[in-house]
Amino acid sequence: MKFPVCGADGSGDSVWGIGGIVTDITLRKRAEGALRLTQWAVDRGADMAFWIDHSARILYVNDATCQRLGYSRDELLAMTVPDLDPDYQLSRWTQHWDDLREEKRLRYETSHRTKSGEIFPVEIVANHVAFEGQEYNFAFSRDITDRKRAEEVLHQRERDLRTAIEERERISQDLHDGILQSLFVVGLGLEASKSVMSPKSRKTAGLTLDQAIDQLNHVMHEIRSFIAGLGSSRLEGRDLPTALQHMLDSLTQHQATRVRLAIEDRAVQAVSVDQSLHLLLVIQEAVSNCIKHGHAKEATVSLKMLKHGVRLSIRDNGRGFNPEAVKGAGHGLGNMAARAQKIGGRFTVLSKVNEGARIVFDLPNEASHGRH
Repeated sequence: MKFPVCGADGSGDSVWGIGGIVTDITLRKRAEGALRLTQWAVDRGADMAFWIDHSARILYVNDATCQRLGYSRDELLAMTVPDLDPDYQLSRWTQHWDDLREEKRLRYETSHRTKSGEIFPVEIVANHVAFEGQEYNFAFSRDITDRKRAEEVLHQRERDLRTAIEERERISQDLHDGILQSLFVVGLGLEASKSVMSPKSRKTAGLTLDQAIDQLNHVMHEIRSFIAGLGSSRLEGRDLPTALQHMLDSLTQHQATRVRLAIEDRAVQAVSVDQSLHLLLVIQEAVSNCIKHGHAKEATVSLKMLKHGVRLSIRDNGRGFNPEAVKGAGHGLGNMAARAQKIGGRFTVLSKVNEGARIVFDLPNEASHGRH
């Protein structure tokens, strides 16, 4: 600002010079620049943005709002929130405003309706702003159509898995209550026949009868093992150790092999229901192998949480084998490897002849997705 410097009498007849006052406005210019940048970012942001007053009138919308809803800016500025939200009535606005004033920020899901009539789900983040004696709702709205579709796909997969598990349990129950009980009755009949045979008949036919009874017991054991593989035993979270123990009890019944379980709770929580079922079947196959082929006296099944993910390990002190020599020749190794691949894991066999065997099944962090 400039001003003249006059004589002492102040008449202005003689001007001695020109004075001035200089004000540094650097900070003000920076603030104005930052404000313009912020406004530019909001105007062109990917999410829809609204300024709304206490009466639900829309005071501002950004470009994304106009594009997604199909209205011009002037049309939107003549509307209220209920005009865009089919689930929202004006009578609810007062309570919403009171809640927002108290909480300062609210996050919730609702719907928007476009000019063409399309209704789509959105997530709202509403912010209470007080400025120069006025109150506003500065809200961001995000279209969550894709997220809702993905959630529905996930829910459908969970329903399909639950249906499959229920079907497995039904088959398991039918086998147990039907075929297995019938075979048990047949076994009792054979035992009774043996007890009433004469000593002479027992010498001639007794051996054949004993072999038939042994074979029948073997078939019943195989059916029990099959049932253990079918039954899910409510494979959810902390029930996995119980399911494992139940299966191992069935597998080792009347066997010399003793199996020890070492299960970490946090590892159980890190795997999903589907992954748990695959792990259960891998353990069944591996333990069956160490009993039938390895003739192991002891085995250990462990499930641990490591830095890189979850590790299942089945170790035994049996005869061992050469992994290269048995490829494609039984032992179920191919099935176990296929299960690992199906759920995003890694399968490793470590064994030498006369030195036992170890099966390692790793689920990396990116593959494990349990319910925390």
